[in-house]
Amino acid sequence: MRNLLLLPFLILGLGSLTAQDNISLLSQVTFDENLSNVWGWTSSDGSEYVILGTFDGTYLIDISDPASPVELQFIDGSNSTWRQIAEWNGYAYVVNETADGLLCIDLHDLPGTADYTFSDGGAGLVEAHQVWADENGIVYVFGSNLYGGSTVMFDASADPMDPVFLGATDT
Repeated sequence: MRNLLLLPFLILGLGSLTAQDNISLLSQVTFDENLSNVWGWTSSDGSEYVILGTFDGTYLIDISDPASPVELQFIDGSNSTWRQIAEWNGYAYVVNETADGLLCIDLHDLPGTADYTFSDGGAGLVEAHQVWADENGIVYVFGSNLYGGSTVMFDASADPMDPVFLGATDT
């Protein structure tokens, strides 16, 4: 009976040994600080980038040549073990749980220097747990210092670098 109970674990274990078949590590970038989130973005010309949240800010990395990733820019931010990222229409939005509000990054000039700004959305946004953007340019912020942590919405369609407060759900 004991052997029958071990059989599913053995099968699962053997299956995980083959999960990496046909995959090759092409490169690796090492960071000294803790990492919290990663987001990928592809520009209109097909170039590929990583937006990487770290303990003390946000990195923009060109991975168009996967064998030779290039760190393009670092945007300093408040220290936080939690940094979350979303993207809409070539603009990245980053929040963390300590300060800075909503970091808005214009990705269109990559691989050059990206313009960025910190915004409070006109509502006093300081910190947040999560961010998400929909296809219409509405940026949703969850677990913030506003409205008891309920969902707060900002409209990025008019000015993606300074989204305007739309409203919030109740708690």
